[in-house]
Amino acid sequence: MQPQDAGDVAAVFDYCRRTGRHATFRSGGTSLNGQSQSDDILIDVRRHWAGMTVENDGARLRARPGTILSHASAVLARYGRRLGPDPASADVATIGGVVANNAGGMRCSLPRSAYHCVAGITFVLPSGTTINTESPDAESSFRKAEPELADGLLALRAEILADEELVERIGHKYTIRNTTGYALNAFLDAETPLEIFRRLLVGSEGTLAFMAEVVFDTLPDPGLTTVTWIATESIDASARLVPALVDLGAEAVELMMAPALTEAAKAYPGAPSYWHTLDPKAAALLVEFRGEADALDDAEQRVREVVADTTLLYPIEFTRDEELIECNWRVREGLLGIVGHLRPEGSAVVNEDVCFPPARIADGAHDLQLLLSPDPPADACG
Repeated sequence: MQPQDAGDVAAVFDYCRRTGRHATFRSGGTSLNGQSQSDDILIDVRRHWAGMTVENDGARLRARPGTILSHASAVLARYGRRLGPDPASADVATIGGVVANNAGGMRCSLPRSAYHCVAGITFVLPSGTTINTESPDAESSFRKAEPELADGLLALRAEILADEELVERIGHKYTIRNTTGYALNAFLDAETPLEIFRRLLVGSEGTLAFMAEVVFDTLPDPGLTTVTWIATESIDASARLVPALVDLGAEAVELMMAPALTEAAKAYPGAPSYWHTLDPKAAALLVEFRGEADALDDAEQRVREVVADTTLLYPIEFTRDEELIECNWRVREGLLGIVGHLRPEGSAVVNEDVCFPPARIADGAHDLQLLLSPDPPADACG
């Protein structure tokens, strides 16, 4: 069904409560893990839920859940601003899905994730209660309308804070990107019921409430971009470079194996010609920096210093040409399709993110190779 406003959504919730039915929300449907599938009522929030307002000269974006992410990005670009989340599906993904899944993306470091960039939400609870977290009386309204929920959130927070080991574990878990389950760091980052709940909504996959509107704190868009490929003899050699490149301030460092690049060379005109002859064990990094011209000059020089002791399969060639940059990223964005095409018949593609601190990326890549090999050793991954 296609509700037109928050009142329609509340009516559906009321119907579900009375009849024992259940509802699932669908926005862009780009996630590969089935969140928008349902065997009962499917609520489509794309048709009547688009629209956005730029505030504070671009510092904030107020958007409805059906707003397509790339449309929002295009509007913000006029103000020299951008959103933190940057998923590859930006041309289809919507604001609602981005927040519901705590989307990140290829250029999205942890502080730029939806969890950290969302400043306000207007949501509808299954009870029908509608709260705008930016309203001056939002906290008291939430407590009055949902006393059991508010007290429960405070009780959970007290239980967590009383366990020092649990506090430390949660804190550590969220120093890397972690979208598994509810955002337990909300209980450490906020003190009041509504502020805890607002944070829990991010990444909740539509299970806690319907988000009718979301307010983002936006980020400056530095404007200029430089991109290069760094091709090495092995995935280990490429992975070893990642921590230093991250320390240089790279916007993105994307690792790809040679078989995928070889197939990409067939599919994408303009791809580097040497990809056709890469050894299957080779790998390459797609590295991007953003900033002013002088800063990019410095970054390019420092990258060359970082790789000075690494055997490269092809000399580094930076480009600031927008069309070439777009071509390079099109390869990365099409990686899943390429991998899916290459997989042996009868096998499946594992498409979940696996996160490691940058300093441990080489160890993680090595362990994953062992784990996914046809005959992993008995002590693989410890």
